[in-house]
Amino acid sequence: MIRQKGLAERVFESQGWRCAYCGERMYAPSHIQDGGPPLNTRERRLRRATVDHIIPKKHGGTDAIENLVAACNECNSKRGHADAMEWWTENAG
Repeated sequence: MIRQKGLAERVFESQGWRCAYCGERMYAPSHIQDGGPPLNTRERRLRRATVDHIIPKKHGGTDAIENLVAACNECNSKRGHADAMEWWTENAG
């Protein structure tokens, strides 16, 4: 969990609201709820913007912006605690 206020938004904006892994457009939960694009329930869940740690906190990673990427909920969930570069190389489209 990112505790620094505004950090997640900075990460999303720096990547143009695109997932670092699949390149799909992502949406903030508030954007979806406040008249954003017409997405069905599954699309809303999969394309919800999340912040992913390149080096997982479990493996000593930090919340430093250099260790963070924007990822859609689907990719972030699939990656889990796997190494980011290895996972991306094997799974990115």
